[in-house]
Amino acid sequence: MDQPHLYPDLQPQHAPLTAILPAMPQRLAVTSALFTDTPLTFGEGNIGRIAVNVTANKLLSQGATPRYIAATFTIDRDTPVTLINTIFQSMRDMAVQAEMELITTDTAILGSGPAYGMSISTFAIGTMPPDLDFSKRCITPGDVIIATGTAGAYGTAIRAIRQGITPIVTDDGAPLIDLTHALLNAVPRTRRIIFPYMGINHEIKQLSLNHRPNIVTEAIPVSDTIRAACRIMNLDPLDMECAGMMLVIVPDTDARAALDAIRRSDYGHQAAIIGHIA
Repeated sequence: MDQPHLYPDLQPQHAPLTAILPAMPQRLAVTSALFTDTPLTFGEGNIGRIAVNVTANKLLSQGATPRYIAATFTIDRDTPVTLINTIFQSMRDMAVQAEMELITTDTAILGSGPAYGMSISTFAIGTMPPDLDFSKRCITPGDVIIATGTAGAYGTAIRAIRQGITPIVTDDGAPLIDLTHALLNAVPRTRRIIFPYMGINHEIKQLSLNHRPNIVTEAIPVSDTIRAACRIMNLDPLDMECAGMMLVIVPDTDARAALDAIRRSDYGHQAAIIGHIA
């Protein structure tokens, strides 16, 4: 098995250990994410891609534009160096797609590391529009709930790998920057954007704590492949993690404009209205 190089050579493009950011007068949003029990690869997806996608989408769900991302890698010493370099490169490529700058990294190599050979933690900063604050936008009865894409693809892929099933789902999401900006430009009165990383059912339960969402389960987009894989594993697709879709709440009068804007995105053509606030 290939042995990894020493620590300095594992810095992607020799990214600095410390970064100094320019002064930014805008409001800032920050987020972090940790990936410790994630298979390193699944189909064409890998842990580096998913780390960037999830981190970027967490910022986007707050209305922020992703700007900077930092990462820490914990690596088992027996992880092949070729695989490490592939994951590093994937992370850089996805950062470019998310319009983020990978500003600093750190790496720890352990004799007995993570179960799958590598874990990644991220920290990211985004800039907020001066007049956008979802916390002050009251969700009201009649508001429409839209799913921007298919549910459960990422979680289904991960569960299949963990159960030793050849992956028939390889989705690791995408940074939804174009979709989110198109939505907010078309519907400035958007009530809320929710990134259902923990699954659709989880987010609906959270929403139910303060509101009365009336969801038409059959209207939620789920691909036949995901349904089949979940059936094999006796799982509910709506309980599976999502990495490449959002739940959007908009006023009823803006539902058509929102849906049209989302569907024009590369990742929104399967968007559907899935319910409303009762």
